[in-house]
Amino acid sequence: MKKLIALAVAALPMAAMADVTLYGTIEASIENGKSLAYSGGAKKSTTRIDDTGSLIGFKGSENLGNGLKAIWQVEQGLNIDGTTGA
Repeated sequence: MKKLIALAVAALPMAAMADVTLYGTIEASIENGKSLAYSGGAKKSTTRIDDTGSLIGFKGSENLGNGLKAIWQVEQGLNIDGTTGA
């Protein structure tokens, strides 16, 4: 199936590749907390960025003629907080 899709994409003229919409969302929160250390009782402050659902996507369409239209869409999740995700 992957070879068939790759062949179909390679067969499209470059003009067909020009009508692409790039979209996405960045969803993140900033968390700050303070805790007491076990030794010495000093307060330790930590701040981190937590990704809560960021993504990037590409979508497009191509008129194939005779009333037919090809529509495609690809999305991928992002981890803007530096983690590998789950």
